[in-house]
Amino acid sequence: MNKLLDIKNIQFSENSVAVNFITNEKVKTKISFDDNTIKSCGEILADYLIKYIKNGGDINNLAPQKIFRK
Repeated sequence: MNKLLDIKNIQFSENSVAVNFITNEKVKTKISFDDNTIKSCGEILADYLIKYIKNGGDINNLAPQKIFRK
């Protein structure tokens, strides 16, 4: 697993929360990203949400498991 996404390897906590959606485990983390990284992540998430809505997704049933299904 990518160390950035492996919440067990995050040591310092400060300004955000990492969530493992499989186990629902939450860990406070200290992470900072540059503006390009934040923009890219936002664009990727927006694309997933647009596809979800175009495929008949319901805003009232919005959940990570429905957006990021394999």
